Amino acid sequence: SFQANMASMAPGPPAVVRQDMRQIWMVKRLKDAVGNKSGGISVEDFVNSMPVAKRMEEFFSANGPNRIMFLLQRMTSERGSIADGDTALVTTNQLVLTDGFDTRLRGKCIYFFKRGAGAIDRDTRTPELDIGFGEATSNV
Repeated sequence: SFQANMASMAPGPPAVVRQDMRQIWMVKRLKDAVGNKSGGISVEDFVNSMPVAKRMEEFFSANGPNRIMFLLQRMTSERGSIADGDTALVTTNQLVLTDGFDTRLRGKCIYFFKRGAGAIDRDTRTPELDIGFGEATSNV
């Protein structure tokens, strides 16, 4: 379900991962598209969270998916004051990682794709030659 997918992609503690050129290049593209923070969480912390870091490593591997998508979604939640019992709907933007099959776009999508078959090597100095990217938006 959408809720379960969102919970599984929520950033946890940052992974102890030193970013390589592939990740640095992708984070720069994400920041250019969504800014430095999303929903109060920095793009770096989101990317370094264990579930996201794992999915990115899968993307880089030879047998991994040929694309990876980050969505900046408008999320509405109910917040209120316990003291007076009033609640209000609050809308925030959240960064979400998806494969593109199970999450409907309601905002901006920043997608990355492999330009060729095989792995994207950790030691690459030119990730822009191995990885393509683009943006799409929805006003829904």
